Amino acid sequence: MPEVLSRTPEPQQEYRERPEAKRPSSTIHSTSFQYYIHDSVATFRLQLIGELRASNVTELNGSWETARTTLGHRKLVLDLRRLYSADEEGRRWLAKMVAAGGACLPGTCFET
Repeated sequence: MPEVLSRTPEPQQEYRERPEAKRPSSTIHSTSFQYYIHDSVATFRLQLIGELRASNVTELNGSWETARTTLGHRKLVLDLRRLYSADEEGRRWLAKMVAAGGACLPGTCFET
């Protein structure tokens, strides 16, 4: 299981596209977005892949609202290792998730 940052970034920080991030292979188109839910005993991990756009936030947030009823005492982890960009609405959603206690996998979000 991946180790989670022990310090939650400040909510006012913005997601910044990582310069080392590589564009997805031809199997994921540049405008595509996918997410996966990894549900374990200790954590609830949302893995975001591609480009998070306003058009994706409604579905993603709906899935999160449904899933969080089962969260209990588990830690919410945002896995952004394969998230290549986010528009304004996507960045707002990410900031909201961090403000609600979500932690990012090391080196994946809200760099200072």
